[in-house]
Amino acid sequence: MAATQAELVIINHALNISGGTTNEDYTRHLSTLVRVALASGRSVMLETPSGGVQAHGEFDVPAFERRVEVMKEVAKKYGTSLCEQPNVPLVDGVHPSSVGYAIKAERLAQCIGAFKATAGLKS
Repeated sequence: MAATQAELVIINHALNISGGTTNEDYTRHLSTLVRVALASGRSVMLETPSGGVQAHGEFDVPAFERRVEVMKEVAKKYGTSLCEQPNVPLVDGVHPSSVGYAIKAERLAQCIGAFKATAGLKS
């Protein structure tokens, strides 16, 4: 954090359920990222993944949905901004298609614009 001049840190952290990470671990890791950024004088925005995911291989949809809720809880706890992504077209029930990524990019741009307007950040 000390090396960046970024005013806003956007975190879309580790929403894949892999490696045996528990929700408690996820909460702790995400909270640490937020606290470090805030302590460095940065503004923070948490970005949820797109919704509408479906079962795909070993992908655990309920666990994924719980991680999204944890992200919302962390945003509320630390008073950070939250950019909630909409459902988008998916190629395999989990990963966005190119159209889906374009929708996500547009939504993130809207969130950043709204944040900048209310926070008085530079362009």
